[in-house]
Amino acid sequence: AQLAPQQDAPLSAHLLEVNAQWTVRDALPADAIAATHFTDEAARIATHLRLVREHLLAHTPEGLSAEQVDARLKLLDDLGTYADRGLFPQNHVLPYRNPVFIDPDHTACAVGQLMIESGNAALAERISAELNLGYVSEILGDERFQMPVADWANAHGFTADELAWIQPGYPPQTFWGDMGGGTDSTVQALLNDGMGNLYVAGLFTSAGGTAATAIARWDGTQYHAVGAGLDGNVQDLVQFDGKLYAGGQFQNGLYDLAIWENNTWTYANVMLGNWALINDLHVFNGQLHAAGEASGFPGIIHSVMVLQGGSWNLVDQSFNGSIHALGEHDGDLV
Repeated sequence: AQLAPQQDAPLSAHLLEVNAQWTVRDALPADAIAATHFTDEAARIATHLRLVREHLLAHTPEGLSAEQVDARLKLLDDLGTYADRGLFPQNHVLPYRNPVFIDPDHTACAVGQLMIESGNAALAERISAELNLGYVSEILGDERFQMPVADWANAHGFTADELAWIQPGYPPQTFWGDMGGGTDSTVQALLNDGMGNLYVAGLFTSAGGTAATAIARWDGTQYHAVGAGLDGNVQDLVQFDGKLYAGGQFQNGLYDLAIWENNTWTYANVMLGNWALINDLHVFNGQLHAAGEASGFPGIIHSVMVLQGGSWNLVDQSFNGSIHALGEHDGDLV
């Protein structure tokens, strides 16, 4: 779980949230164990950059020429200005913290900004175009950038480890929001029909204030009931051959499949036995498959079935445990 900047926690934990390189750097400030918090993410990133800058100012790599030292000090001054400005890239791409070299608003990360300040904007833009979400280690490991980035770092007196330490990760800017009021109970299956509609199915009786038993259709603005709804527990939804299929257990265990066609629901049986239950539906090689179970003479029978010529047939043999999902890999049904 992400540590929010506003949450009281040791300074060390906040710094690790911004950049995991703090775990391998013996550079934590004396008050690193003291609890602290920040007004926002920008303030936390700025603190990270200032502390890294202070350490780098006090620890210059050995063997640098006077020209390299001058270039290093100039960029460390630029890094301080960058941190004080408090304007950093936004991560609109990934659902987790990650570097962003230059965001769509042309805001560069710390390392990218140092390249720009040193007259190497073209290199920064190339990295942004081809490896925008890469860590410094990944950028230096890419043959397209290994030499130019290493040459730039060396000319300005920085090591690869120092650049990796400077580079922050940025939190996701994606947030969960209410969708039309939601449903009044659990959602267990979702299906996008490719025509602007999202079908939701589960244990609810209303969606967005609209009466809808176990299934509803969201058109992007509001929910609609799908016929009279479903009498039972929906586990999965799939479109096949112009019809909407719902797998689960219906009408007190009498059926395990519901089919929406011509604005009407009909029920059917797929699994062989009593109290049949479909856990997953999947279209493979143009055929509809169902995974589930039923109670039979030897006990619970776990099977994968395929719809062929209007009939459901067993695929190979039964399993000795529950099957919760079907997929495709390397051309095979898995």
